[in-house]
Amino acid sequence: MSTDEEATHRGRWYWENFAPEERHSGADLAILRKGVGREAGDVWQISRYYRSINRSGETTFRLAAEHAALTLFALHQQSQPSSMHRAGVELGTAARRLHTPAAKGGKQGDRSPSEAQGEHASGKFSEEAVDRRMNQVATATDRTELVAHLRGLVTMLRGIGQPLDYTQLLQDIERWHYTDARVRIRARWGSHYFDWGSTKPST
Repeated sequence: MSTDEEATHRGRWYWENFAPEERHSGADLAILRKGVGREAGDVWQISRYYRSINRSGETTFRLAAEHAALTLFALHQQSQPSSMHRAGVELGTAARRLHTPAAKGGKQGDRSPSEAQGEHASGKFSEEAVDRRMNQVATATDRTELVAHLRGLVTMLRGIGQPLDYTQLLQDIERWHYTDARVRIRARWGSHYFDWGSTKPST
């Protein structure tokens, strides 16, 4: 796998433009879900959704990360009425809401129906169960292991309609190859999951 020196980025990421109400959205997601657990290029039809272009045809870290993010988003979005991409919603924050019984800050009217649904449904999973899942994600030693554990977490998030920032997730998956980057990403995820910025303990 090569670095991204030869890769360019074409337009906005698929999830940034995604609209669940569009007629073709369901068919698009079905195609993308065919790539779950597979590598970039394994499913020919997914090529039209890639925004990372590499003229050599070699799979770059960026393309591999985009493929992973696309398939995770398609899994997350299944049967959801609103987009499961939400800019600024960190992985740690989204995971914490799986066991936090109430939203922190903001009025219900300030949130989308999907986000509000996720916050009202939070508490569905025990803190111990979510801790175990996050530990599996954070201690993954390579991209393949990371994405495999993310699938389980995304399925849990779908169960409460909790959105996630897929653009940030793509960047995290892309950088997971680098040891120093993994340390920083884990620290960032932890700061949001354990809510270190709050004056009150996360419940």
